[in-house]
Amino acid sequence: MADTVIKTDTPPGMTSFGITALTAMREARAEAVSTDGASLVYLSNASGTNQIWSQSLAGGPALRLTDLAERVSSFAFNPKSNDILIVTDTGGDERFQFLLLRAGADAPVALTAAPTVVHQWGAWSPDGSQIAYSSNARAPHLMDVHLMDVASGAVTTLLEGNGFIEAIAFTPDGSALILRDSARGMGDQDLLLLDIATRACAAIMPHDGPARYMNARLRKDGATVFLLCDQGSDFHQVQQRDLASGALVSCIAADGHDIDAYALTPDQQQAACAINIDGATQLVLSDLNGDNRIEVALPFIGCVNSLRFTPDGAALLMSLDSTTHSCDVWQYTLASGTFTQLTDAPKGGISAASLIAPVLERFTSFDGLSVPALVYRPAGTPPAEGLACAVPCPWRPRGAMEP
Repeated sequence: MADTVIKTDTPPGMTSFGITALTAMREARAEAVSTDGASLVYLSNASGTNQIWSQSLAGGPALRLTDLAERVSSFAFNPKSNDILIVTDTGGDERFQFLLLRAGADAPVALTAAPTVVHQWGAWSPDGSQIAYSSNARAPHLMDVHLMDVASGAVTTLLEGNGFIEAIAFTPDGSALILRDSARGMGDQDLLLLDIATRACAAIMPHDGPARYMNARLRKDGATVFLLCDQGSDFHQVQQRDLASGALVSCIAADGHDIDAYALTPDQQQAACAINIDGATQLVLSDLNGDNRIEVALPFIGCVNSLRFTPDGAALLMSLDSTTHSCDVWQYTLASGTFTQLTDAPKGGISAASLIAPVLERFTSFDGLSVPALVYRPAGTPPAEGLACAVPCPWRPRGAMEP
């Protein structure tokens, strides 16, 4: 098929390009640091589909760790080794299967082999010997929580669910699991604590009305759970709940805005937060009580998709993209206050200057709420009859689209 030119009237400094070049733009995202702290590991579709790539944190060429026929959806390091748990599916069917790539191995081995079953990734146990996950092996519309011994492949069912349920994290001593139950819907969830030995299950965050819980992680002593949630609020904020007393405390909030992602420093005394301001990220560093708040200017206006500190706490890693920059992994060094682009995914020969950035507009909703919208105006003089307008809509309720 002939290359279709999508820009015909370009101002000075811009060039026309075809749809083939546009689809050749690649990205790198979902950054992680190897368990030994030496390597940056991430997903990139530079080879056509998302595969796992690695490069030294100190700099150097990237090495592709996987060459699967299908995309890698996500991955997770064993906390005690550089072994990697890989999540993949077939043709994008979302019937996820697990593979294990041993450190130094040329190819992964299968941990699951049920292509009609959805395996929802959960977490590694603290000692690295087991994985927790959920699956619909019992019934297509029901998810159960399982524990697998990685060495033997033996699977134990810990809880039979009545809808969609996920294993989120182990407690630091490995005796219990944090679960997220979405049986009532993704906008009305429950956070649960499951005792592995007794199978006793109790709500961590009792609530009235809908609530969503994301990025739950436990303090190192296991006494407190941190998470992003909108319980008691219209917006997601970083909160912490004391598991013994049940006390719920708001740590970091952004009045009138959602916090999209956060990361704790290794000592768990501070956090980095990605605040959604009209579709773009405001990056903030803060103490966990909200004090000593510092706003960090990004290299360009864009969206931070994920955050994590390096093991020594000296730098912050993030996946960053925008309307004119495809996603790459960046590093922010705290001492110098400087950004470094760590990956450089192929851009199909397209420069950032040749892409159009949207203009922020606002509309008044039926209830008087001011709703932000991003409007992309084509370059050049519009025709006399005006321009057609395409309005993409979020696929999920309460959803929003970012540039």
